[in-house]
Amino acid sequence: MSAPTPLEDLLLRRINKTGPIMLSDYMGECLMHPQHGYYASRDPFGQQGDFITAPEISQMFGEMLGLFVAQVWIDQGCPSPITLAELGPGRGTLMADMLRATAQVPGFHAAIDLHMIEASPLLCTLQTERLAPHAITHHDVVQTLPDQPLFLIANEFFDALPIRQFIRDGKMWREHQVGENDGKLQMGLTAPLPQALLDHRLEDTRDGDLVEHCPALGPITEEIATRINTHGGVALVIDYGDWRSLGDTLQALSAHQKTNPLAAPGHADLTAHVDFERIAHFAHPLTHTLLTPQGVFLERLGITDRAQALAEKLQGDALNTHIAAHRRLTHPEEMGTLFKVLGLTRPGAPVLPGLEYPRTEADCPTPLPRNRRPMPTTKHRPLTPIPTAIPDGDHMLLEMLTSDALSSDTPDHASPRHGFFTRKGGASSGVYHGLNCGSGSRDQSELVKINRDRVAAAMEVAPAALCSVYQVHSPDVVTVDGDMHGDRPKADAIVTNTPGLALSILTADCQPVLFADIAAGVIGAAHAGWKGALDGVLENTVQAMVDLGASRTGITAVIGPCISQRNYEVGPEFFDSFTANDPAYDRFFEPGQSDRMMFDLPGFGLHKLHEAGVGRADWVGYCTYADEEKFYSYRRSCHRKEADYGRLISAIRL
Repeated sequence: MSAPTPLEDLLLRRINKTGPIMLSDYMGECLMHPQHGYYASRDPFGQQGDFITAPEISQMFGEMLGLFVAQVWIDQGCPSPITLAELGPGRGTLMADMLRATAQVPGFHAAIDLHMIEASPLLCTLQTERLAPHAITHHDVVQTLPDQPLFLIANEFFDALPIRQFIRDGKMWREHQVGENDGKLQMGLTAPLPQALLDHRLEDTRDGDLVEHCPALGPITEEIATRINTHGGVALVIDYGDWRSLGDTLQALSAHQKTNPLAAPGHADLTAHVDFERIAHFAHPLTHTLLTPQGVFLERLGITDRAQALAEKLQGDALNTHIAAHRRLTHPEEMGTLFKVLGLTRPGAPVLPGLEYPRTEADCPTPLPRNRRPMPTTKHRPLTPIPTAIPDGDHMLLEMLTSDALSSDTPDHASPRHGFFTRKGGASSGVYHGLNCGSGSRDQSELVKINRDRVAAAMEVAPAALCSVYQVHSPDVVTVDGDMHGDRPKADAIVTNTPGLALSILTADCQPVLFADIAAGVIGAAHAGWKGALDGVLENTVQAMVDLGASRTGITAVIGPCISQRNYEVGPEFFDSFTANDPAYDRFFEPGQSDRMMFDLPGFGLHKLHEAGVGRADWVGYCTYADEEKFYSYRRSCHRKEADYGRLISAIRL
């Protein structure tokens, strides 16, 4: 049996004298006892400590938050002076990265007064050293912050606040308390008692459910909200938890491993999941955003672009560590989904970058309190690039391949906006690295949405106006005349004569074909693999355009990046299926090794387009299989035995 810690001796003597103590009292003593408390006696952060936080994993986390705060400051009119504050700033790593990232934002550093809310004297010293020569004012509580615009970051702060735990028993609650048994600390339960502070939880819980309550959360949040509502600013809360507390989330960490919360008081970190609904409740009348996964938030701010820029200067172990850090911060199986982000501003303030807002009460995970009004309809917006904010971190742009054949204005008509997008500039990682726009892939759906939103922005349309179909290698065509909502129709081509709609097609070796009759104001997009092309999808697309008023000879069709003949090896049965349809199709095949043949997919596509009577048909000349840097390739992924593959997107808009 291990010897009791000094704090354990003190707690046992107290309990034997006065009786069991509330769990929140126990946690408070364990974390902040002036002599034996966890934070009072050590630096717990990093690989040598007991846990590691996002700022310690990579500088990119702090850089993204720095640019976020700077952008909000600009959006709110560049007020001066402002309070730039952090709750629970640890070693000061996050703030150091934020300040470095914003050093070249004109006027920002001159406007800020730097304030840290920190109760640990040891960590206050570390923060002062880390942030020199910036002047810092330290506070024990938020109540002493200046009365001026407040720009506040709380990263992994609320999870360290002491909690109480209650188990429902009928209309009453039994509370967990810490007592003593046989000389050791032990958890026990009180008799059932009414708890007014939990009356709102009687509607969504049942007997035996455990609910956690954080006594300090309300007063801290209300104080922050008062300052922001009066003077302006923003509060950004990043932590693990969910919209509403339910279940036992108390945990202890020591040397990066979970341990018994009662085992070694003062020697392990104690935390509990954050109840974000209560933060939103106590922040009234501030406007709150929807709860957003950390990985999605960082991707919306451009962390992948920043990661790619930094990676260009790295190699070997340093590069591998950098890639792993990006994954850890953003991937759903690591911190990307576990940690959540909530933004708070006063009503009417500009929309916060990277976050979304409730449109109605139905958009909130649970009903809003009766005194809260639904938020206006808004979508998230990306972080507006501040090119000089990080000297070595230029943002990578999407890459759109275009064709002169589709870019020729006439005296009376502008050419359609179009692009065959490469994989560059996207948010996805792993085998999907880049701009994977395939919702049918096994990529994280939120990242696919981010990628598609970026494409929509590049096409200068709203996301709902980026029209697509459920592709099934068919000859079928859909005509659209408005935004597409709900389930996508099964088809492999899409046409319109409605301005403002962007037609899109996904491919990963098959042919993406974009069509336009500029004079008639009719456009189309088709997915033409070998089967669709053989069955007539291209001819059907031309006919659907004619039905909308196009003329065949007025139509220009351009085949985008697809697999070339040099890399498209097929078997004799494939060759037979084509020549059975038309013996003359043998000209699209060249001999390969043994009985294999090499099929000319774009050549066959051009032939079918000319047969359909279009005025002009071109191929851009890029091979998806041969150029891994630019393109996804289904066949290449199969040859490598990869689990899945990304999908390229091509789009056109009147």
